[in-house]
Amino acid sequence: MATGSIAELMTDDEYKRKVEHSAEPVVVTFLSPLDDKCKAVASKIEELSGEFTTIKFYQVDVRKHAMLSRALSNTELPIVVFVENGKDVLTLTSDVSRSRIREGLQILQTVSC
Repeated sequence: MATGSIAELMTDDEYKRKVEHSAEPVVVTFLSPLDDKCKAVASKIEELSGEFTTIKFYQVDVRKHAMLSRALSNTELPIVVFVENGKDVLTLTSDVSRSRIREGLQILQTVSC
C-alpha cells in the first residue's frame, strides 16, 4: 500500500495558510512523536494518506510548536482534526482507530465533492 506525504506545520501563519484558508480538505494531527499512542495514530494516517490523495495531510509536534496547539481545549493526545473550507468537520481524540480515521477521511471526500 502506498503512503502519502505528511508535512509538518511550524508556524501560526503556515497553519492559517495551509489549513484555515485551504481550498482542499485537510487533516491535521496534533501529536508528540515520543508517545506510543501518537506514533500508532501517525502510522495509521500515513498509510491511509496514500488512499486519499485529494486530501492534504499535516502534523504538529506539540513539543516543538506549542503555540499552534494552544487553542486546543483537549489536552489528551493525539488529536486528529478534519477540516473543510477552514471549518472543523470532525475531531478525533485519544485512542483513534483506523476505522474512525477512514470514516473521517470519507466524510471529507463527501463534503468536498
